[in-house]
Amino acid sequence: MSTSTSERREDVDMEESAPVSEPQTHAPPPLAQAPPPTQDPAPIPASAPAPGSISTAPLTATTFLLIDSQTAFTHPTHWGPARSNPSYESNISTLLSPSALSASRTQAPDPKSPLHPDAPGFAWMPYTTPIAGEHIVTKTVNSAFIGTELE
Repeated sequence: MSTSTSERREDVDMEESAPVSEPQTHAPPPLAQAPPPTQDPAPIPASAPAPGSISTAPLTATTFLLIDSQTAFTHPTHWGPARSNPSYESNISTLLSPSALSASRTQAPDPKSPLHPDAPGFAWMPYTTPIAGEHIVTKTVNSAFIGTELE
C-alpha cells in the first residue's frame, strides 16, 4: 500500500481532471474576491503559540490534513454524480506536493455502506494514498476532530 511521494502525486493528469457532471447548484457561487479586512491584526511572532493552543511545537513544519479522500465519495449513485469541485484531483495533487500528509478517513459501521472497511470505497483515492511514515486517523463520525486523537 505504500507509494512513493512522486508516484502518488503524479497519478493525476492535470489536463484530464474534468467534471463528471455539472457542479452542484445548492452552494452559493464563490466571491470574486475576498472582502477587505476590517483592521490589520497584529503579527504573531513565529515562536508564539497560536491563541488557545496547547502545543509547544515549533512552527517550522507544515502538515496538510487531508480528510475523506476515499473512493466511495466518487460513487455515482450513493452520493450522486454531481461534483462541487470539478478540479478536485488536480488541486489536491498540487497541494500535496510540498507537504507532509496527515490523512483522515471515514469508517462506517454499516456493512452496506460504501465506507465500511470491507467495501472497495474505503480505499484511498490513488493519488492520495498515504506513504510510509504519514499519519492516518480513522474516524467514525463526520468530523475528524470528534472522537479521534485530533480532538
